Amino acid sequence: MIKKQLWLFLPILTLTLLITGCAHEEAAHLEPLDPAKWPTAAVEAAAASPTPFPKATLQVEPAVAVAGVETPTPAGEPIEPTATAAPSTAATSGVATDLTAAVVSNALSQFSIVATGITIAPDLAIRQGPGANYGSITSIEPGSVFGILGKNSGGDWVYVVDASLSPGWLPVSGLRVVGSLDQAPVLPPNPIAALAQSAAAPAPSTESAAPAASSEPVLSANLTPVTTAKVNNDGLNMRQGPGASYARILTLARDDEVSVLALNPRKDWALVETASKQRGWVSLTYLALDGSVANAPIVPAAELNQASVPVAENSAQPAAMVVPAKPASDSATAVGNLGTGATAKIMRDPVEIRPGPGTDYAPIDDLRLSDEVIPLLAVDQTGQWVLVNPTSATVGWVALNDLQIEGSLENAPQVNTAWVESNAVEVRSGPGIFHDAVGILAIRSLVQVLGLDDSRSWVLVKPIPAGDAAWAPLNFLIPGGRWADMPTVKDEDGRQEDEEKNQPSNLPTFQPSNPHPHIVFQRSSGGDIMVINPDGSGLRRLTSGIDPALSPDGQRVAFTRWQGETGAVWVINLDGSNEREVQGFVKQAKGPDWSPDGSQLVFNFQTGGRLESKTECFPVGEGKNPPMPPRNATDFKVSFGSGGAQVCWKLPPDPHWGLRVVNLTDNKFKDVDGGAYAFRPAWDPGQPWRIVSDGGRGLLEVDVNRDYRQPITEEINDGSPVFSPDGRYLAVTLGQQGGGSGWNIFRLNANGTGRVQLTETPLWETAQPGNDKAWNNVAPAWSPDASQIAFLTDRTGRWEIWVMNADGSEQRPLFSAEVNDQLQISYEFVDERVLSWR
Repeated sequence: MIKKQLWLFLPILTLTLLITGCAHEEAAHLEPLDPAKWPTAAVEAAAASPTPFPKATLQVEPAVAVAGVETPTPAGEPIEPTATAAPSTAATSGVATDLTAAVVSNALSQFSIVATGITIAPDLAIRQGPGANYGSITSIEPGSVFGILGKNSGGDWVYVVDASLSPGWLPVSGLRVVGSLDQAPVLPPNPIAALAQSAAAPAPSTESAAPAASSEPVLSANLTPVTTAKVNNDGLNMRQGPGASYARILTLARDDEVSVLALNPRKDWALVETASKQRGWVSLTYLALDGSVANAPIVPAAELNQASVPVAENSAQPAAMVVPAKPASDSATAVGNLGTGATAKIMRDPVEIRPGPGTDYAPIDDLRLSDEVIPLLAVDQTGQWVLVNPTSATVGWVALNDLQIEGSLENAPQVNTAWVESNAVEVRSGPGIFHDAVGILAIRSLVQVLGLDDSRSWVLVKPIPAGDAAWAPLNFLIPGGRWADMPTVKDEDGRQEDEEKNQPSNLPTFQPSNPHPHIVFQRSSGGDIMVINPDGSGLRRLTSGIDPALSPDGQRVAFTRWQGETGAVWVINLDGSNEREVQGFVKQAKGPDWSPDGSQLVFNFQTGGRLESKTECFPVGEGKNPPMPPRNATDFKVSFGSGGAQVCWKLPPDPHWGLRVVNLTDNKFKDVDGGAYAFRPAWDPGQPWRIVSDGGRGLLEVDVNRDYRQPITEEINDGSPVFSPDGRYLAVTLGQQGGGSGWNIFRLNANGTGRVQLTETPLWETAQPGNDKAWNNVAPAWSPDASQIAFLTDRTGRWEIWVMNADGSEQRPLFSAEVNDQLQISYEFVDERVLSWR
């Protein structure tokens, strides 16, 4: 362990820093609706009911073995500490990959903490070496605290360790450093590997040397069970890696028994094996252990990308892009399969495999000296890199001068590729969301790029080395080159694909029920509710209230109204007649939405929780490590007394929210269990049993007929969900809590998958002198035919109603400037519903 005095020093220094380091936390809301203040974690469990969403019939290809997974390593052969190691291997050559917990702990004991760093930059990643071209270990949020152990020779990267003893590199530019780096030692790219190598070398003394790392991969075939366990939840997802962002392999039922094989570094996920010998990762929280896992092997954080488990053939989640379900003759484009006829053997050990042709791309795997004959598939535009398809590693790019070529590359095809960086990306038969879904792309896989559509937002891709082509959204892919250099793809008749031509034929089954649609909107939360025609005519005041929602037939409006904190739910006809209260004496009622048949309303209301602020105190010192403070903690204080040191912080109120369904014929109601933080419910128009709401830790679906709820997204800040009228999609907002700039609108499939960002602020906008404010795009509302989305934006300097196509294209004002002058809309970032269009 790190030296005793350091552990006494670090908690007190860290907590002292938190007093000054948390000033950037989210601003207070007008209403206590901050999801960051809702601590209930989403359950990593699968739905027990059948999935009620339309799915494309997918043909699953056999899984490709992942490097390092159940692949024996020759005895005594040294292997790299990580497959995504530094571009140069000089500093880490000959160090074993399986750095056990004992080796890590022993190595870290040789360091001293010289300073403390608090992350201040967004989208920061701990990396395996001192540079952005090294592989990412994990992403971290602003406000995270690390001990600094050393720096690189340039002084612009520091080697850090967190409270769980997980080391890595961070850029100095992303940290607020407390202390001095002047005396920080200069460290090699992989300090632990260097120390492990030194420990494994023969020592001149007779004392026993530090234990050398094993030469067997952590996930080798001879890994034996540490203990057994049973699932203690109604459903538990087994995933390809230790985290909810990895693809699901299968779902375990309650009391299913598994064997525990290994843990991740944070020891909150376990690699398990089922009775049928299927391996995968599960959350340790939902296992009832029969024995101890104290001696379970630890998969180093730097190797977690290699520790993912390939999906079996019978899995519901493909391991690679699947081919379209329809015949090949109907595919978007017929393209020949890759192959050169040439092969190669590697000339040095190891040889890095990269996701793109160049050293700017961090390695994703490596090749080891062996007798393997490696098929060569293609070359890049420079002819200096070759696309390889080895059996012992993943498909990728290798430098030509690292290979001994057998055969000729004279006729080798020149290809472009892209790296898939998102999970479960849908591919379609044409360039646009109105085309049929024909398959998905697996995260961390390489695909061939054939070209882009005319809008340069959809990419025609193809599995490597063979398969049918399909279209994928560009924003989920990292190109092996520049998108600007890639060609525009024509259809089979030589014409450019026109998405608009295809829209009518792809939406024949859904027609709006109201031939004369209207838009209702609120000028402010609790202010005037207005009615306007989509062409900008007929603007008139209807009533006053909160969160207006048009009924499915477009003839009634539901809303809430408060007197103090006591609220009520109201309904009024669109012509202004028959305004009536349907549910009264409800605390802070908000967000009503209609059942598909218009006979019921669902809304959220405040129920219980902590309504006052609370102060928490914890002792610190030797053997007394306080918990990490919640994200919404403020007013930090460290004090010393006769009982020792203690740290205190204040927590804001933590109100709970519930869902209520009311029948409009008799005003009878029932409460629905949507969790402790159910907010802004949306009733699924295609599945009358299903309601989706903001659950505080992502979107949550509930069944109005039985006790069932299930998370469908894991983005904490997902809010304002609204279904498309055909039930195919959800639109949500995502941004920083407490308001501020940078809120955007995303489209999801109805089941929470296939996230696509529809709005964003152009870089040129924030790059202008004196203008660093990003646009806010909020409050989405679908058009009656599901082809467009209206939304609220402040990009012109005031709040205006704009509209865009359902794929995010053609963003424009819905009304003229003269009409916008009359709207006078405000938005308070309390998840309010501003618009409804039916």
